[in-house]
Amino acid sequence: MADNVLWVQERERERGKVLYFAHDEHVETGLGMLGSPGHPPTGQYRQIRSAGSYLRSALGPDLVVIGTYLGHGEGFGSPDAPAPAVHGMEDLLASISVPQFLVNLHELPTSGPLYEWFTAAHATRSTILRDATDSVISLASYDEIFFISTVTPSFMSRKQ
Repeated sequence: MADNVLWVQERERERGKVLYFAHDEHVETGLGMLGSPGHPPTGQYRQIRSAGSYLRSALGPDLVVIGTYLGHGEGFGSPDAPAPAVHGMEDLLASISVPQFLVNLHELPTSGPLYEWFTAAHATRSTILRDATDSVISLASYDEIFFISTVTPSFMSRKQ
């Protein structure tokens, strides 16, 4: 994945910036951790190096990584609905009671409770396996976080 993005960036850089949009587990620049502090993983793959970590090595500060978190879903059919229960990261972000926002993690204080919270591993909702969780250390993985409290499906009707 990282090689493909670097190829596009090399080819298109004269035209402007490149947007690489992928699941958080692909873009995070820190070492991905399967499981969560309360539910340690079993098996051989406990940590994963994602495309984002390779891109950070290649692009340095020219790479801006935005992690995306969701509160809950409304209007989905039951098999496709995001899980109603949230986890550590989503709980904190939802507690702000703002429908959607972007946080620049580089603007956080460099010490204190908020800094310590974002430098510790916290469980997040995993969209790959229902009822599964992954852990993320936000300051090691993202430059910014985008939060959306309620997601809904979009439908487009076509007249034929």
